[in-house]
Amino acid sequence: MSNRTSLRGRLREDLERNLLVSSVAVGLAVVALVVLAAFGVPSVGLVGLAIAIVWFVPQSYEQYWPGSRSRGFRVGWTALMALLSTVTFLVADELTRPYIDQYVAAGVAFTVTVIARYGMAILAVGRRATA
Repeated sequence: MSNRTSLRGRLREDLERNLLVSSVAVGLAVVALVVLAAFGVPSVGLVGLAIAIVWFVPQSYEQYWPGSRSRGFRVGWTALMALLSTVTFLVADELTRPYIDQYVAAGVAFTVTVIARYGMAILAVGRRATA
């Protein structure tokens, strides 16, 4: 029984494992929300973008990259993925909004962003494995 880690220990380990990636993602999401709100992006789109950055960027990092990377790599990777997510979301939202309701357009943009980010992460890992 002494070899087993306590629930508290496991939760703490999970929270601390990629805390830097999560913290940077939250900070960048706040910056993106403030900047895009100033440009008049509808709030429904901002919520979808915030979820895409805050939830799925750290999740894709945890799935496709080892936790032993340097601090600079983790910050840079998170910033790059947040930027790519923002651009993908805005392009998908702008392309679909003239044809469908803004709420549906935001949902489509969110889905496209999540799929694109996982695709980019998988390609990067595959490229890293062959290098």
